[in-house]
Amino acid sequence: MPAIELADVTLSLDDIEHTLLRGHRHKYSLGYLPGFPLAPAVLRPLMIRKPDYRIHFALNCGARSCPPIAFYRAESIESQLDLATLSFIEQDTEIDTRRRVVRISRIYLWFLADFGGFRGIRRILGQTLGQSFDSLRIRFKTFDWTEELEKWS
Repeated sequence: MPAIELADVTLSLDDIEHTLLRGHRHKYSLGYLPGFPLAPAVLRPLMIRKPDYRIHFALNCGARSCPPIAFYRAESIESQLDLATLSFIEQDTEIDTRRRVVRISRIYLWFLADFGGFRGIRRILGQTLGQSFDSLRIRFKTFDWTEELEKWS
Protein backbone atom coordinates (compact mmCIF):
# COMPACT_ATOMS: atom_id res chain seq x y z
CA MET A 1 0.00 0.00 0.00
CA PRO A 2 1.36 3.44 -0.84
CA ALA A 3 1.87 5.09 2.54
CA ILE A 4 5.20 6.94 2.50
CA GLU A 5 5.40 10.52 1.21
CA LEU A 6 8.64 11.31 -0.59
CA ALA A 7 9.26 14.17 -3.00
CA ASP A 8 5.51 14.79 -3.43
CA VAL A 9 4.90 11.15 -4.40
CA THR A 10 3.25 8.52 -2.22
CA LEU A 11 5.26 5.29 -2.27
CA SER A 12 4.87 1.78 -0.93
CA LEU A 13 7.80 -0.16 0.51
CA ASP A 14 7.72 -2.15 -2.74
CA ASP A 15 8.10 1.10 -4.73
CA ILE A 16 11.04 2.13 -2.59
CA GLU A 17 12.77 -1.22 -3.11
CA HIS A 18 12.26 -1.62 -6.85
CA THR A 19 12.27 2.03 -7.96
CA LEU A 20 14.73 3.76 -5.65
CA LEU A 21 17.02 1.02 -4.33
CA ARG A 22 17.12 -1.13 -7.49
CA GLY A 23 17.22 1.61 -10.14
CA HIS A 24 13.61 1.15 -11.26
CA ARG A 25 13.95 -2.51 -12.21
CA HIS A 26 10.82 -4.62 -12.75
CA LYS A 27 10.42 -7.01 -9.83
CA TYR A 28 9.31 -9.95 -11.98
CA SER A 29 12.14 -9.82 -14.54
CA LEU A 30 15.00 -11.30 -12.47
CA GLY A 31 16.31 -7.71 -12.49
CA TYR A 32 16.93 -7.57 -16.24
CA LEU A 33 14.07 -5.28 -17.35
CA PRO A 34 13.26 -1.69 -16.42
CA GLY A 35 10.13 -0.99 -14.44
CA PHE A 36 7.05 0.41 -16.08
CA PRO A 37 5.57 2.90 -16.27
CA LEU A 38 8.53 5.27 -16.14
CA ALA A 39 9.45 6.48 -12.69
CA PRO A 40 8.09 9.94 -11.85
CA ALA A 41 10.61 12.64 -12.81
CA VAL A 42 10.82 13.86 -9.21
CA LEU A 43 12.14 10.43 -8.11
CA ARG A 44 14.77 9.97 -10.82
CA PRO A 45 17.54 11.91 -9.03
CA LEU A 46 16.94 9.71 -5.95
CA MET A 47 17.22 6.39 -7.79
CA ILE A 48 20.31 4.24 -7.44
CA ARG A 49 21.54 3.68 -11.00
CA LYS A 50 23.33 0.35 -10.50
CA PRO A 51 21.70 -1.92 -7.92
CA ASP A 52 23.93 -2.99 -5.04
CA TYR A 53 23.30 -6.72 -4.49
CA ARG A 54 23.97 -6.31 -0.76
CA ILE A 55 20.55 -4.70 -0.24
CA HIS A 56 18.96 -8.11 -0.72
CA PHE A 57 20.68 -9.26 2.47
CA ALA A 58 19.32 -6.24 4.34
CA LEU A 59 15.67 -6.09 3.20
CA ASN A 60 13.08 -8.10 5.08
CA CYS A 61 9.58 -9.04 3.93
CA GLY A 62 8.57 -10.65 7.22
CA ALA A 63 9.06 -14.26 6.09
CA ARG A 64 11.20 -16.92 7.74
CA SER A 65 13.58 -17.17 4.75
CA CYS A 66 14.28 -13.41 4.74
CA PRO A 67 17.44 -11.99 6.23
CA PRO A 68 17.00 -10.41 9.66
CA ILE A 69 16.15 -6.73 9.70
CA ALA A 70 18.46 -4.14 11.23
CA PHE A 71 18.74 -0.40 11.59
CA TYR A 72 21.14 1.25 9.18
CA ARG A 73 23.01 4.54 9.46
CA ALA A 74 24.27 6.62 6.53
CA GLU A 75 27.74 7.07 8.05
CA SER A 76 28.32 3.32 8.38
CA ILE A 77 26.10 1.89 5.62
CA GLU A 78 28.97 0.26 3.71
CA SER A 79 30.24 -1.76 6.67
CA GLN A 80 26.67 -2.56 7.76
CA LEU A 81 25.76 -3.92 4.31
CA ASP A 82 29.00 -5.92 4.24
CA LEU A 83 28.13 -7.41 7.64
CA ALA A 84 24.54 -8.21 6.58
CA THR A 85 25.90 -9.92 3.46
CA LEU A 86 28.47 -11.96 5.36
CA SER A 87 25.96 -12.97 8.02
CA PHE A 88 23.28 -14.06 5.55
CA ILE A 89 25.63 -15.96 3.26
CA GLU A 90 27.36 -17.76 6.14
CA GLN A 91 24.06 -18.77 7.74
CA ASP A 92 22.07 -19.60 4.61
CA THR A 93 24.53 -21.24 2.20
CA GLU A 94 24.66 -25.04 2.17
CA ILE A 95 27.67 -26.63 0.47
CA ASP A 96 27.54 -30.31 -0.46
CA THR A 97 31.05 -31.11 -1.72
CA ARG A 98 30.25 -34.79 -2.20
CA ARG A 99 27.42 -33.99 -4.64
CA ARG A 100 29.24 -30.85 -5.91
CA VAL A 101 26.21 -28.63 -5.20
CA VAL A 102 25.73 -25.35 -3.38
CA ARG A 103 22.21 -24.58 -2.14
CA ILE A 104 21.39 -20.92 -1.79
CA SER A 105 18.43 -18.66 -1.14
CA ARG A 106 15.88 -18.18 -3.89
CA ILE A 107 16.50 -14.43 -3.42
CA TYR A 108 19.51 -14.83 -5.71
CA LEU A 109 17.27 -16.15 -8.50
CA TRP A 110 14.58 -13.51 -8.09
CA PHE A 111 17.18 -10.74 -8.49
CA LEU A 112 19.68 -12.59 -10.69
CA ALA A 113 20.80 -9.51 -12.64
CA ASP A 114 21.49 -7.59 -9.40
CA PHE A 115 23.97 -10.34 -8.46
CA GLY A 116 25.65 -10.38 -11.89
CA GLY A 117 24.04 -13.60 -13.07
CA PHE A 118 25.34 -17.05 -12.15
CA ARG A 119 28.97 -15.97 -12.63
CA GLY A 120 28.39 -13.08 -10.22
CA ILE A 121 26.76 -15.36 -7.64
CA ARG A 122 29.78 -17.68 -7.73
CA ARG A 123 32.12 -14.68 -7.37
CA ILE A 124 30.16 -13.26 -4.42
CA LEU A 125 30.02 -16.63 -2.65
CA GLY A 126 33.73 -17.20 -3.30
CA GLN A 127 34.79 -13.78 -2.01
CA THR A 128 32.56 -14.08 1.04
CA LEU A 129 33.33 -17.67 2.00
CA GLY A 130 36.94 -17.82 0.78
CA GLN A 131 36.65 -20.76 -1.60
CA SER A 132 35.92 -21.40 -5.26
CA PHE A 133 32.39 -22.24 -6.37
CA ASP A 134 33.26 -22.62 -10.06
CA SER A 135 32.87 -26.39 -10.08
CA LEU A 136 29.69 -26.54 -7.97
CA ARG A 137 26.18 -26.58 -9.39
CA ILE A 138 23.89 -23.91 -7.97
CA ARG A 139 20.53 -25.00 -6.61
CA PHE A 140 17.95 -22.65 -5.13
CA LYS A 141 16.25 -23.55 -1.86
CA THR A 142 12.52 -23.39 -1.37
CA PHE A 143 11.58 -20.04 0.15
CA ASP A 144 9.78 -20.33 3.47
CA TRP A 145 7.01 -17.72 3.48
CA THR A 146 5.99 -18.50 7.07
CA GLU A 147 5.44 -15.16 8.82
CA GLU A 148 8.28 -14.25 11.15
CA LEU A 149 7.95 -10.61 12.15
CA GLU A 150 10.34 -10.55 15.12
CA LYS A 151 13.53 -11.36 13.18
CA TRP A 152 16.12 -8.75 14.17
CA SER A 153 19.89 -8.68 13.90
